Amino acid sequence: MKCPKCGHDNADGDIFCSECDWQLNKAYKPETKVQKVVVTTYVGLVFGVAALIVALMDFGIFGAVFGAIGMIASSYSMTLVRVSDVQEDKKKIMIGVTALSLVASVIGFIIGFTGIF
Repeated sequence: MKCPKCGHDNADGDIFCSECDWQLNKAYKPETKVQKVVVTTYVGLVFGVAALIVALMDFGIFGAVFGAIGMIASSYSMTLVRVSDVQEDKKKIMIGVTALSLVASVIGFIIGFTGIF
């Protein structure tokens, strides 16, 4: 009997796959979910750009807050990108986007923080 998940050939009468432990009488549907790496990269970018815009509009504390959130998200994203199994060409683009969002977050934070005082 062929496993619907991994394709391993199992003996007739087996209940579970001897390769992946999948229950052989159940259909397998692979999970389709957005990669955490992509989401955190763009969250960091959104907060970085928002921090820069809000700080330049002289809203003070909001620029600092958005900048802090952007720095946290961008730092987390940079780590995820570096350890993920994303293709190398996409990895370089995502590292560039993350670096850009980190720079925007830091600048927004500094402008926002200095605008408070």
